[in-house]
Amino acid sequence: MFADAPLEVRDLSGGVKYIRVANFEDRSMAEEFLDLIDSIDDETTTGLLFDLRFTLGGRGDVAETMVGALIDNPVSRARTPAAHSLGGRRSIVRSR
Repeated sequence: MFADAPLEVRDLSGGVKYIRVANFEDRSMAEEFLDLIDSIDDETTTGLLFDLRFTLGGRGDVAETMVGALIDNPVSRARTPAAHSLGGRRSIVRSR
């Protein structure tokens, strides 16, 4: 259905960048994402569209790196109420 690349980027009309994230497994993918964010031209890019459909999860530190590149506040993993029922294995990314 999709290319095997963990990160797919396309330019859409109106200055929108489409970014598909296949997974959060590979630390090198996080570095590729940071390079992508650094390369975005604020003058011509009007928005970012993230496609996380069919993303099967992955490493929390990779997701934290990616989210951290998009917000001003630091991020950390926080337990959710559902995490208790799963033995504490589930986490989400939140800004402080």
